[in-house]
Amino acid sequence: MPVTQKKKTGKRKKKKKKVIRRARTKNGQALIVDLAHFLNLDLTTCDIQKRWHYFQSWPRLGIPRGITDVDRKRYAELKLLVSILEEKDIQPGDPRLIENLQNLQDEIKTAFKPILRTSLNAKERDEINYGVRRGMESIMGRLNWCTFSPKWALYAENVDDNTNSLEGWHCTYDPERSNDIAPVDGRILSQERVLHLGDYRFVVKEVSPRPKSIADRLYWFVGQTLIRALISRLKTCVECGKYFSAYDSKQVVCGNECRKQHNRKGTAERVRRSRALRKRRLQPT
Repeated sequence: MPVTQKKKTGKRKKKKKKVIRRARTKNGQALIVDLAHFLNLDLTTCDIQKRWHYFQSWPRLGIPRGITDVDRKRYAELKLLVSILEEKDIQPGDPRLIENLQNLQDEIKTAFKPILRTSLNAKERDEINYGVRRGMESIMGRLNWCTFSPKWALYAENVDDNTNSLEGWHCTYDPERSNDIAPVDGRILSQERVLHLGDYRFVVKEVSPRPKSIADRLYWFVGQTLIRALISRLKTCVECGKYFSAYDSKQVVCGNECRKQHNRKGTAERVRRSRALRKRRLQPT
């Protein structure tokens, strides 16, 4: 018997479009992460004077093999201090360094307080906007007190096989002294344009100035977060009060524990409103 084909019935299923979601970075921008670690740092128990010599070689030579998770975490917390402090600033047992850093930490927290304030109350909008304007003007005034002299770095690669003086990418922080050569971080090369001249490839980049004052070095770092418009990523957790780098403008908590605690509070409030609404609906009119 001939096989009869059944007619297809029903609507054809539409192919669902693949939704491309924006990748979220857990820790956000490195500048804000480092700044948040500094603002959260307990300077009364800070061991930067003991660990500075150990950590200051990591950005140049790379993280040593076999490093412990404790050292990785501690380096992340002290990374900003490692970058702004110099050999002359590190004196074991000198309480003036910790006292100076504590004062700078409190000063920056006070300066950031009005510009990081947010509220869902529409009545406070004008007050918040006024505080943001005055806060930004205050920070700009403090930055103008600093003495910054720009410095430049020359990144070069020698591709001539006959000379073995340079191998791979190198950096000369002082172009007049060609002997001061150190390896270059690959992330810098990915962000800059490469200039091809002869057998060399160069990258010219402005680097952070090195003023004498610790405060000026720290405020240069703060100024970079404003120049790159990253300061809006710095937030304070509504549960624990710590500073953190937010990956979303609506993020209000810093981690999973605080998120669970915040959700529990929100659940109780939603249940209360739901019961009150149900009670009003059941009341006879």
